[in-house]
Amino acid sequence: MLKKPEIIDYVLKNKERLLKCDKDRIFITPDIPKKKHNAALEPIHSYLECGSAILLFDDTLWGGAKEGMILTDTIISFKSSSEDSSRAFKLIDINPINEKYLSIDKKIFKVFDEKKHEIKRFSYINEKALTILIEIMSDFVNDQLNWIKQSAENGEVDSQFRYAEFIKQKNSSDYRYRMEKVAQQGHSGAQYSLGLHLIHESKDGDKDKGVYWLKLAIENDGNNSYTMVSMQTLANYYSKIDRKESVYWYKLAHQNGSRVAASNLKRAFGIDLIVEEEKRSNQAFNIAKKIGSTALDEAKNAVDRSQQYRAEMPDKSDSELAKIVNREMNSSPLKASAANKELKSRGHSPQEIKTCSFKFQ
Repeated sequence: MLKKPEIIDYVLKNKERLLKCDKDRIFITPDIPKKKHNAALEPIHSYLECGSAILLFDDTLWGGAKEGMILTDTIISFKSSSEDSSRAFKLIDINPINEKYLSIDKKIFKVFDEKKHEIKRFSYINEKALTILIEIMSDFVNDQLNWIKQSAENGEVDSQFRYAEFIKQKNSSDYRYRMEKVAQQGHSGAQYSLGLHLIHESKDGDKDKGVYWLKLAIENDGNNSYTMVSMQTLANYYSKIDRKESVYWYKLAHQNGSRVAASNLKRAFGIDLIVEEEKRSNQAFNIAKKIGSTALDEAKNAVDRSQQYRAEMPDKSDSELAKIVNREMNSSPLKASAANKELKSRGHSPQEIKTCSFKFQ
């Protein structure tokens, strides 16, 4: 069994080569300054687990590290002055089979996928350092692919899922065969991936199967990694065939934090969730206000009754007061309290009042 590749081993193997390129702009663990580390990781989306920093390229003039590249044990992130061109990738998702890998063209970093996205244009990091980084990443992702493939062949479910994802663009039928096997084992990621594939890319006869797998993915998604997109996909799918079902999934997606579900629902059916929520909020406020007003009235009435009872007690005998304390504690606690206070003011101890150890008149 191959050892799982760790990106830190590939970086440390090339440490001297990298530092010779530019020791003032290239930093390698454990010598990455904390301020640079924090500045480089700051823009990365919170849904990514950043891991421990291993290699940092500071591509700023004054050394602030707010632009450049940071490589951790789980991600590689590129930060540019333009937020639109700042990207972060999980190392486990970089796929050499589909040519989704890093390359260099002069001073341009690119991730080659089907859309040929440009990631980062460097200003101060030299071409030699970037070339070494490409070599590191290329060696790592190819070794990682071999490890995933072997782990999949040995029955490791998550590796089976990832390998199926890797071959998706190259061999759609093999992808479906492999992904179905993983989905049947309860893997929510496989259920989600297969569901999307069947709904968006398969024949009409398979779309119901896609719905089935997406609903299973929602049910089994303990970390909510796929829930929101699955709900949104189901809402869009049903919008053409079942209005009630579509509205249900739009609302559920909105409740689970989707930023687009409300606008999509309004666009599809003219239902404004924001207005509905405001109406419900106003209704709840009015009910609370009414309850609060009722409670206030009851409190005022209680004060008035308490004052009335205190005014009545001095005219009653000890025995009458004792009867009130012992007989009306549950039915009229305010009256019983007033009688108890009057007896205390007449010098009777709590024990005497409790045991009625004085004669009734």
